[in-house]
Amino acid sequence: KQWYQRRVAITAGRTNLARHQDIMSKRYEGTSGPAYLFTAVVNVKCMEPRLAMLFTGQHSISAVSCTTCNTGLGWKYVRVPSPSLRFKEGKFLIESAYTFKENPWELTFA
Repeated sequence: KQWYQRRVAITAGRTNLARHQDIMSKRYEGTSGPAYLFTAVVNVKCMEPRLAMLFTGQHSISAVSCTTCNTGLGWKYVRVPSPSLRFKEGKFLIESAYTFKENPWELTFA
């Protein structure tokens, strides 16, 4: 059996960022517009956590940037203000302006 995995990559430099299946939601807003919520990403570095006032209250977030080109991509949710938002903790908000979906470039065999 074989299948193709779709990937999400960073526009600048085409650095691999995540598997398409790691997109948890496409209905988020970042500082510059539409964003994705990811369960996991690769090739990023997280800065020190800081408090930020977001649409749903004050959150503790870490800025996230590409390890290859240092492009600021969004943030990682470290701590959220209420129990109903706990699902966000440890997730990554990546702004869609900095990404593109790469249709299958990796062939995987199982």
